[in-house]
Formats: sequence, C-alpha cells, structure tokens
Amino acid sequence: MRSSFPSPRSSAHTLHDDGILRLVSRGSVLVACNREPPAQRGLEILLDELDALHERQRARVSLVVVPAAERPRMDPDVARCISQAWRLRDGQIACGAAWLRRSGFFAAAVRSIVTGVLHTRPSSATPIRVTDDGDDIAAFVERHDPGAFHVRELLDMAVE
Repeated sequence: MRSSFPSPRSSAHTLHDDGILRLVSRGSVLVACNREPPAQRGLEILLDELDALHERQRARVSLVVVPAAERPRMDPDVARCISQAWRLRDGQIACGAAWLRRSGFFAAAVRSIVTGVLHTRPSSATPIRVTDDGDDIAAFVERHDPGAFHVRELLDMAVE
C-alpha cells in the first residue's frame, strides 16, 4: 500500500542556487549553503528569502547556515550587516544554527567567525547552535521550531 504523504525531499524547495549560494526550504526551515565567503549580494538574497518564508509561514522560522567556502573569512562590512539583520529579525527567528562540515583549523576559524557574528546581538533569547554534527543540528532545530520536520534530509539536500 502506497502512502499518500509526499516524501520529505518532494516537499523541499530549492529557492536559489547560483553556484555560490544555495537556499533550500521545507516548512519553516531555511538552509543556506555558502560555497564562498559571505558577500553583500548573497546576504540580500538570503534575507529576502527569509522574509518571504516568514510571511508565508505566518510564524517564526529557523535558519541554518552551512559555510562551505574553501577559505574561512568574513568581510567586516558583511559581518556588520549580518549582525544588524539578525537583530532586526530577532522576533521572526525560532532558532539559528551553523553546521560546520569540516574539521581542524578550518572549523575552528569558521566557528570563531560564526560565533562572533551571531553573538553580537544584545539580549536575544533566540537559541543558537554551532556544531559539526548534522544530526545535532537537525535535532536542535526540530526541538525549537514546531514547524520543522525532516531537517536532516533538508541539510543533506542543501550541500549536494
């Protein structure tokens, strides 16, 4: 007997993929895979999609960022814009996470950059997780966002 429910992948949507930034979503979760260090244009695309998802869901949404650039770096102007955007959208975000898929020096450098940018927002109650464990990220998002489901499959789709 076939199930009438769609498979997890069929309900996921690729919102943007220009070879540098890939955005995928399902339910209330948006995953952004950056194949290059964050740039202003990519940030604008990400924020537009995050705002649109929030409007469609009419509820708080979750954001997972997957840094996948070859070199860990962040332009200070882009870091300020990310921090400001995070503060402005604080009430719209159920939780935020960064999935660091690499290890060693790279992961340590990216972890310090991501943690520094995300923790510059004053007195936010939004839960944040930065880890190299995709299963942990999925469980974290599903715990903090009632609209999240099949997050692990969504993470894998974002990095394909």
